[in-house]
Amino acid sequence: MDIQQAQLYQRIRAFSLDEPGAAYPFSQKLARENGWSADYTQRAIAEYQKFVFLAIAAGHPVSPSEVIDRVWHLHLTYTRSYWEEFCPKVLQTTLHHEPSRGGTLERQKFQDWHDRTLASYRVFFGQPPQDIWQSDPPRSRGGWLQQRWTIPFATLLAFWAATVGFPSPALAALRNPLNFKGPEFLAFYLWLSALSISLAAGVRWYLRQRQAWQTAKWLPASLVWLMLPLGIAKMAIGIFRDKPIGWLLILCIIVAIIGFSFLNNDTNWSTSSRRSRYGSSVRSRCGTSRRSRSGSSCGSSSSSSCGSNCGSSSGSNCGSSSGSSCGSSSGSSCGGGCGGCSGG
Repeated sequence: MDIQQAQLYQRIRAFSLDEPGAAYPFSQKLARENGWSADYTQRAIAEYQKFVFLAIAAGHPVSPSEVIDRVWHLHLTYTRSYWEEFCPKVLQTTLHHEPSRGGTLERQKFQDWHDRTLASYRVFFGQPPQDIWQSDPPRSRGGWLQQRWTIPFATLLAFWAATVGFPSPALAALRNPLNFKGPEFLAFYLWLSALSISLAAGVRWYLRQRQAWQTAKWLPASLVWLMLPLGIAKMAIGIFRDKPIGWLLILCIIVAIIGFSFLNNDTNWSTSSRRSRYGSSVRSRCGTSRRSRSGSSCGSSSSSSCGSNCGSSSGSNCGSSSGSSCGSSSGSSCGGGCGGCSGG
């Protein structure tokens, strides 16, 4: 490190990212948004300062680790500090953040830049700390209570899964699911989807027993679809970070299809259920009613009909009328009635 490089590094180290007197300074915001401890946050800021030094002094393009990139991204949001103080007065040049355009070639290019950055780091500063310069940032176990959740829904899902005993160590500290690594998030999302689908099936069965047919369709479907915002948010993060999202996309499509399946009318099931609920009582009442009407018709209606006919008609008419009426209407009971009429 020559004199000019040493002076540059001294200026960078002397520049504070925390504005004096700020109630919510840069370092506190950085720690809270990423779930880092205060000590780890200060180390990440120190490595960010070394990175920007390399960006000016290394003589080749540089690429940060994800931890350092998060510090850089947050610093860029402090536009006055970055563009009016840090670049012109400290670096004495502009330092732009060049995002990846995606694709294999871009990934290879940035990987090459990252390897060259690490090589230059070893020349100036020695061996880089692995917990900051590794590919994926670690998540602090001690700082999760200070973490600001990007999506409140993700918080509820994580808490729900943790309270029912999610077996993976991924939720040992109840961290933000959106910060999980790819395989870790897939395992979390798959387990949580299975739990959501099981709950939806139970709710559907209960509502059908209560004859709430419409609610039994849309409520279980909604419970399953609640998983989609979490998966979509993670895919958006993966696209932004140029990470593969194929398996997660397939899983989200499957979840969506299962949600739509709960909207199925399922006519056979509902018709069978309705028949089993009301069919027995209706048929029982109908059978009792028919037997009652049949007995009264034969015991009283036919006899009185015969009696009245006998009273007003001639004997021959009575015989023919009551005989035909009783013979066709009732049988033994009415036959006795008509016999009494004929004898009179």
